[in-house]
Amino acid sequence: MYRLIYDVIQLMLLLYIAIKVSDIKSNDHDR
Repeated sequence: MYRLIYDVIQLMLLLYIAIKVSDIKSNDHDR
């Protein structure tokens, strides 16, 4: 059970980081 929760948290962190990186790249591209 705990492993499943850990995997979900890892996926959420990866998605959050990917969105942040894409946002930074898009912001740099706009400028």
